[in-house]
Amino acid sequence: MMNEYLTERFLKQYFLIRSVCLDHIDEENSPELFCRLAELFALDDPETLEEYYDCSETPIFAELNDLASYQRLCRTMEFARRSGQRVSVTAMDRLILSQKKEALNAKSVLFRHDKNLTREAVCEALLSAAANGNTDAMGLLSFMEYNGLCIDKNEERALARIRVLAGWNDLFGNLMGIAYDPAGCDRYLGILHTVLSEQGRSAAFENVLARSGRREAPERDRTARILEKAFALGAVERGIYDRLFARVAFSRVLSVKDKEKLLLNRQKENISSLSAYPFDLDVQARMAFDEECMAEPILQREGEKSRILQNLTVARDCPVQAYTPLLVVSGDEYLSEMYRKALKKGLKDTALVELDAAALTEQDFFGGVENVFLRGLSLTGKARTTFMIRHCEALSDPCLTALEKVLDLSNRKNFKLFSPAVNLDLSGLTFVLLASEKNTVSSELSEYCDTVWVKDVTKAEKELVVNEIFRSRADSFGVSLDLEEGCTGYLGEFDTRTVRQIVDEALRRAVFERTECVTLSLIKECGKDQRPAAVRRGFGYMGGKNYA
Repeated sequence: MMNEYLTERFLKQYFLIRSVCLDHIDEENSPELFCRLAELFALDDPETLEEYYDCSETPIFAELNDLASYQRLCRTMEFARRSGQRVSVTAMDRLILSQKKEALNAKSVLFRHDKNLTREAVCEALLSAAANGNTDAMGLLSFMEYNGLCIDKNEERALARIRVLAGWNDLFGNLMGIAYDPAGCDRYLGILHTVLSEQGRSAAFENVLARSGRREAPERDRTARILEKAFALGAVERGIYDRLFARVAFSRVLSVKDKEKLLLNRQKENISSLSAYPFDLDVQARMAFDEECMAEPILQREGEKSRILQNLTVARDCPVQAYTPLLVVSGDEYLSEMYRKALKKGLKDTALVELDAAALTEQDFFGGVENVFLRGLSLTGKARTTFMIRHCEALSDPCLTALEKVLDLSNRKNFKLFSPAVNLDLSGLTFVLLASEKNTVSSELSEYCDTVWVKDVTKAEKELVVNEIFRSRADSFGVSLDLEEGCTGYLGEFDTRTVRQIVDEALRRAVFERTECVTLSLIKECGKDQRPAAVRRGFGYMGGKNYA
């Protein structure tokens, strides 16, 4: 025996599709369409289905194509009854009539009594209604697109719309999902398990479960339960997909408790204010990282590179619970920049936001739209966004305290918004911190991070570093100049920041004087006011000596 509830919904859907596509499908295709829909609705009694089909195709029912013809039939039956004539109406007739009425009401909403339903008119009206959230239009358009009925076949677009419709607890959307999107079958069954149980229609779910081939019912969907409550309370309309409401309901970064507080209490202002936040993020998504990036820096520091790679491999391949933020601390500007460039290149295929710690203020960490991490997430649209924060040694005390809270996983999982007062799960954030100075700030940050303490540049490395700085700065100036022998040894007495300043000044003069070589005398002249990093003192022993 066929389930009554599924039979009703099946007949309404068939009559709606048939009335919309009446002029664009061949009569011989009607039985195929009827059987295809019956299979979707898990109806498997061939004899009863044949009876329903034959009854619906009788002239008296087949001619009901709009509300006007339906109302004429009702008036005719009522007149006959009042005239003393015997009007024989079976239970099957009543069911067909009631579902015809439901279908024709839906059709009148979609097409505004337009009788000239060309293919173009059908497509335009359905797209417009679906864009406005009409679930009948979304379901009808999905079925037609997936099957190439009246409009061009487009399975990918149809499946995208089916997934949205199914999430809104729509029966037809979930049944299409089970049939057309096997990878998401458990999700669709979980939603139907919730919806049909809430509505006291467990027998209907058993039919669907048996047709799906699953032996055990999946867990009930918690979001579907919230939506059912919202429909019952009138907080939102079942037949209209409310995108703002859905954005909060389907959020992956809000807890079920917070969703219920916002949605079931009808806090429309708070729901609207939340639209600025990135709620559809998947915190369990994986980040991308190219390990080859660490092979490019000219300095062969295998120990430091290995530590960095270990950290980022865990961030890439493991769940968020296993991840620890990375901190690279260098006392040298060149080394800090070398690692920053390599890391940025390795993260080129992931969502990356670069920040300068010196520009951050306490307000950037507040729990509102001004929060720097929420702004970054809104920009990238991905939960596994990596924030690369350079010059962390320049953090002010309030910013340092605020950043340390964000680095703690438990705080990220329960990030507190001020208005409305809800928690967001930001555990998908990853951090790469860079400090160009070993000071108290970088030392304190190291307690919250997997820290790589970069060794100072050795004498053996200094020549490579100086030549690299000269080459890169010459490229920036757009010139091809040689560096005279002896310059490298002289520049090696300075720290890398000073080397860059001297090289920049020497290149400016060389360009002005149109020379083909940067000489040692020019380098010494540009560096005469600079003191070697090794004896940078303002007082005390040898404090006044100038090594120019």
